[in-house]
Amino acid sequence: MIEQYVVKESAVPGFHVYQARVRVKNPLYANSMDVAIFAKNPQMARQLLTAQYGQDSVITNVVQIA
Repeated sequence: MIEQYVVKESAVPGFHVYQARVRVKNPLYANSMDVAIFAKNPQMARQLLTAQYGQDSVITNVVQIA
């Protein structure tokens, strides 16, 4: 279950806050975390998260929260 973040910052016009779950794999460990990101649409949010966490990461549940 994903908990909602309380976002108090104001976003740039045209941008929204998206929440996603990211699973990162490493030879020594695997970790799953909930993250929030500013993007114009869910596809952009997914692209930004892939750029940040790498091609091997698994990004799921991209939803707009603000």
